[in-house]
Formats: sequence, structure tokens, C-alpha cells
Amino acid sequence: MKQTNLVILIVFVLLSSCYSTRITQDFLTPENKNQGLISNLELKFDEASFSSTFSTSQRLVENELIDDDFVSSSEYQIIRDNSSTAEIRSLIKKYAKFYGNSSDNQNGSIKFGVNFYDAKTNYSYAAISVYTLGALNLLGMPTGKFSHSVEFEAAIYNASGDLVKVYRGFGTDKYITGLYYHSFSQKRSSFIKSIKNALAQIDNQIFADREFLESSLQIN
Repeated sequence: MKQTNLVILIVFVLLSSCYSTRITQDFLTPENKNQGLISNLELKFDEASFSSTFSTSQRLVENELIDDDFVSSSEYQIIRDNSSTAEIRSLIKKYAKFYGNSSDNQNGSIKFGVNFYDAKTNYSYAAISVYTLGALNLLGMPTGKFSHSVEFEAAIYNASGDLVKVYRGFGTDKYITGLYYHSFSQKRSSFIKSIKNALAQIDNQIFADREFLESSLQIN
């Protein structure tokens, strides 16, 4: 019996360690397959979509530091962002600047907007926790299950401002919390994963249309 309990304890502890994601600079840099194309486009944001999708809180001040990247308030104009929109903007900027997005020699622009965002909570583990008086939680059983879902829209325009094509990407990620893995850090890493998943879908679609876009934008 003691050996069985010990095995259960070890399994739960090992499982609990699998649910922690380290937030590193590599983790905060979305993949970009479109080196020659994105670097020739000016990055823009659909401010109205950000404002309507997320509630506002504090205003970004000049030269605010987000994930080791200084962000000028002039880039955000007068938009007031909460932590979610600031996170999204930061990741999109890292995606667009992955190969050195420059304001020189632009062949057009790419404007990102947010169509949808949702965060859900599943308390399926609550009944078991109550029934066992939290004993299984002490052994590593999760305390809750959560998910993030987000949909982006990326509109590409030529140098004259004419719309070339619109791409949409949907990203989702689920995570669980427990006594041995902090819920806040998991919440942020899961949110970042959902953003990266949505950006990856857009990136793949752009990559598939690469020849058409290069022709339409007159990119050699």
C-alpha cells in the first residue's frame, strides 16, 4: 500500500512539472517564414479592433519596457492598453521585426487586428477536490482547467494603399493549474501560445500566397 501511494505521489509530481512553461526570449519570438516579404511591409495595427475586443486600463507611457523591447508611446498614439493588448502588440512586433522590419523602402503595409478573444474556466476538478478534501491536490492533481482563444486578421495593402488580401488566423491553448505550478505564469504562457498559434496560421497562409503577394507588391 505504501509503495502504491509512493508511486502515485511520484507520478503526480512528475506530471505537475510538465505543466510549467518557461517564458524566454525564444518563447516570446513567433516564427516567421516570410523573410523577404514581411521585411518590406510597414507594420500597422487596427486600433478600433483592439479597443473593442479588450477592456482598457493604463496608458502606455513613452519608452515603456516590454519584454526587453522599448516601446514608444508615439507608436500607439493615444490608445490605452491593458496587459493583454500590450502582450499581443509586443508579439506581433517581434513577428514583423523578426527579420528586421524597416520603415525604408516599403512596398506596402500589413495591418493586424483582433476579431475575437475568449478565456474559459473549467471547474471539472473541483468536485474531486471537494470529495477528497484536497488530498489529491496535495499529491499533484490539478485544481482547475482553463483555455484561451484568439482570432487575428492581417490585411496586406500595396504601396498605393489598395487592399491586396486579408488573412485570418485562429489560435487556442489549454492549461491546468495546481498547488505546485503557479496559475499566473501558466495563464500568461498559455495566452502567448494562443497568440503564436494564430500568427502561425496567418504566416502559413502568407507563405502559400508568396508568389502572388510578391507580384502584387512588386517585391523582387
